[in-house]
Amino acid sequence: MSVIIVSASATLNTAYFAAGNVYEFLNNHDLQTAAITLPANVTLRFKGGSLDNGMLIGTDTIIEAPRARIFGKNLAIEPTGTWKVDRAYSDWFDCYKDGYYIDPATFTYNAGTGTYQYKYAGTTFNAGELCGATFNNDRFMLQQLLNIGALHTIITEGVYMVDSLGGTGEHVANQLTWFGKKGLTLEIEGILKMIPNKHNNYNVLLVAECDNITLCGSGKLVGDLPEHQGTGGEAGMCLQVNSTVNMHLEDLTFEQGWGDGIYYSWRRYYSLTDKNKQEKHTWNQVKCLYNRRTGFAVEKGDYLSINNSDFNYTATFNGTATFSGVDIEPFGSDDTPQRYCKEIHFNQCRANYNKGTGFRFERLMGGSVTNSEASFNGGAAVETLECYFVNEDKVWGVHVTETDRRFFKNHIIIDANTFKDNWITFVSSNSSANITNNFIQNTSMVMNGAWQDSIVANNKVFNTGYVFFLSGHLRNLLFEHNYVEGIDCPNEGTAAGDSAAMFIIRQWGTPADHVSDVVVQNNTFKYAGGKIIYGSNDSQPMPYPSVKNYLFFVENGPTVEKIKFLDNHFDDELWAPEINTNGYTLFETAADPKIIQRRTFSVADLQKTKHLMKGDIIEAYGQKGLVTRGGWLETIGTTFANSTAYERYQIINDGMQSGMSLVVGAGTTAAGGGFPYGYGGSGTASIRPINIDYPVIVWQNLGTCTTGDRPTDFNTLGRTLVEINPGVSSQMIQWDGSAWVVL
Repeated sequence: MSVIIVSASATLNTAYFAAGNVYEFLNNHDLQTAAITLPANVTLRFKGGSLDNGMLIGTDTIIEAPRARIFGKNLAIEPTGTWKVDRAYSDWFDCYKDGYYIDPATFTYNAGTGTYQYKYAGTTFNAGELCGATFNNDRFMLQQLLNIGALHTIITEGVYMVDSLGGTGEHVANQLTWFGKKGLTLEIEGILKMIPNKHNNYNVLLVAECDNITLCGSGKLVGDLPEHQGTGGEAGMCLQVNSTVNMHLEDLTFEQGWGDGIYYSWRRYYSLTDKNKQEKHTWNQVKCLYNRRTGFAVEKGDYLSINNSDFNYTATFNGTATFSGVDIEPFGSDDTPQRYCKEIHFNQCRANYNKGTGFRFERLMGGSVTNSEASFNGGAAVETLECYFVNEDKVWGVHVTETDRRFFKNHIIIDANTFKDNWITFVSSNSSANITNNFIQNTSMVMNGAWQDSIVANNKVFNTGYVFFLSGHLRNLLFEHNYVEGIDCPNEGTAAGDSAAMFIIRQWGTPADHVSDVVVQNNTFKYAGGKIIYGSNDSQPMPYPSVKNYLFFVENGPTVEKIKFLDNHFDDELWAPEINTNGYTLFETAADPKIIQRRTFSVADLQKTKHLMKGDIIEAYGQKGLVTRGGWLETIGTTFANSTAYERYQIINDGMQSGMSLVVGAGTTAAGGGFPYGYGGSGTASIRPINIDYPVIVWQNLGTCTTGDRPTDFNTLGRTLVEINPGVSSQMIQWDGSAWVVL
């Protein structure tokens, strides 16, 4: 081995270099576009000099240099060459580092103009407008750095602008690419920012066909979301990973992508060497923020362990579906063994403030969300779609029976998480999950959809609308040992049909959808104190609770069977008589037991039911108004007449006089005559108590009447009509001060 001092006048070409020698550079050298193939084991030692305007093709070439510029803007490193470099720095290349960064803290939505806006240098711009900053492109220099393939490559601090020519295209050359590396580390301390463009797709960085690599650093990969010049597409990614195994990802932030923060793709580029194998990845302290479509999307990826990472603010600035923090969605619906996602686990992660779902799992085969948080999302905290079983051909199936093929039952584990202020907490389409030990607060519904072979246990829920609305292909669900406090089923003004029951179980869709073996046991349910519980319904008259306000609604059909509510504790006798007694009946259909709520009350159910009393407040509406009587009601701050909105009234008599039943006229055609006439036709009407902590009976008339008719369903002598079988028979009962008396 010899040490050669390269003179300033030396002509450098392939013939100049000999194998094994050390070449020291003290001066700047123009290679005059020469492509130099270095012999084996040459050392390039820089002591102040540099190379430019040519190409180097390494052959186990060593570089010794300080953290200073040694390669000019036109010096290329041929990617097929080989190098023996422990550490390589972006400082070696003549990068501009003159880019800019738009702070997402300035992102706003102007409701008045319907536009998204951002600020740069104190000036406000609409989404799609350029901020006017000047910059240069650093992608070429950064690509040469990555081509060296050092054991540890460091992109140092600064803002580097990069492009993605023509979008991602089919070839790796169209974007900054870390390709085919093995056993290497790429550390990013600066910001890599996408130059604003109108492409439907791009990558700030593509990692492809790598093995045993680490991608880390305190830096950011940033898209062009606020300034994007186009309106179509959804594939502008901060990071795309393809066909890579054994990857460790740590600390980096991925934000403002026109599509996803991080995208695990299935062959979204062309490569003859692609083995289409992507598995065994570990993350820690990664952040995916303010991206347009998804924080983290997976088309293909197996055995992924995601720890202590954030997937927040997706689609809060100019979004497109799925709007999710995380979206696991294997490519295609007819997937073969090469194209499925399995065993993807999230622990101590956060998916907050997303426009859509926090964690969205579609056809995921085995996965979990544990010790994590999904709060303040516009969709569900966790959504599972077709996460059930796979047959021996690895094809997803929902209605495939055990006798058809061997199958793998696929449980998603959702344990020890915190879910606050989501639209719905759990949504399922034919999925299997163990949902345990979670803290849930402020949701319109705890569970929705079709669940297969699932357990929901030991969860604490505070402030919810429905407890669950289960429908579709539903079987083998155990809901037990949960504590639910502050239940407030939606009233007529916010619900449709029978969907406001606390518990709804129904067959839905084709005959193939089947409901069977649902057990709700050993739970505690507490209603929201002082809230409305008995509303009314346009098609079901009072005095019993309307279909909308049932405690249980279980559809009575041939495909609904084996439904049991056992040993639950209810804190309000109003809506929870002892299960299987009084108003709750065990039915036998084709020898299969099921429990549904009868749509009537027995006299025993009404033992604690009272009339409206003095001082009680109601709200009522009707297209022809509330039929009142002098001295009976008074308005509170408004006059009631021909209203389709609730108006408020107060009871002002002593509750012992006649006329204890109320009538709301729902007619569209007025009839002549005095009280209780003055209404008729058909329409909508409602009465609901407001400040009452005991059960009451009010009456809603939805029939028709003409002048001179006296509605047969109205009694002015302190009696109330109870409909035993809707539309068939009725009987009169009267409160004698301590109990109801059948007349």
